Amino acid sequence: AEQPPAGGWEGGARTYLRRVADMLRRDPLLASVLGTNLVFGFVSVILDNINSIQAERDFRMSRTMNGLMSTVGTLSSLPCFYFSGALIRRFGHVPLLLAAQMLAVVQLLLHALVTADVAWLIVPVCVLKGAVFSLGWSSSVELLQLAVDPHMVSTVQTLLLWAFHTVGGGVGNIFWAAVYQHHGAPVTYLAGAALCAANVWLFRLLLAPRAHAFVPATGWLRFVSPVGPLLSDA
Repeated sequence: AEQPPAGGWEGGARTYLRRVADMLRRDPLLASVLGTNLVFGFVSVILDNINSIQAERDFRMSRTMNGLMSTVGTLSSLPCFYFSGALIRRFGHVPLLLAAQMLAVVQLLLHALVTADVAWLIVPVCVLKGAVFSLGWSSSVELLQLAVDPHMVSTVQTLLLWAFHTVGGGVGNIFWAAVYQHHGAPVTYLAGAALCAANVWLFRLLLAPRAHAFVPATGWLRFVSPVGPLLSDA
């Protein structure tokens, strides 16, 4: 078994962070996937928390309706998770990750259009949240598993959790709550949609130098992603 490094907890933490930094420098694809999930998690907070706050404060919806929104999003994720393996084998990890973020842009724009007069529309729009999270998460998890050595799988899964939920989600909770408080829900949704769209564009740009590791995208898939499945997974 691997022995803990000398120097106690502090020395071990420094060694661990140094290994992580070296791993990210050696594998730009890994760094790109974690980076896009960091921003994705930062924006996804809007679909979880700000959406709920708006329903209660702006639309005066009951706690029951608020719970229904969450239930609809959770239930819609079940078939997406169930079929995610088949979708990944057919289209590839990267196209699904990009498609999930594009769906997030669509959902944010739809939320921005919902007003108090048609507040009930917020519930069917929440159906998209299940696909946004399940497709983005399942494709990211499996892509990272294939992109690193087997003994580093647990490490990259931890990094993904930190990127999406801990850092992205944590900072996003504070930032988007402030944006909502000062500018209202529509501006928050539109700002989130713009940032998510920019994240999609940047991720596509970062993939270009690493296209040799993937099967080229063909047909309509080229409008979603510049690459298809990993060559090792084709």
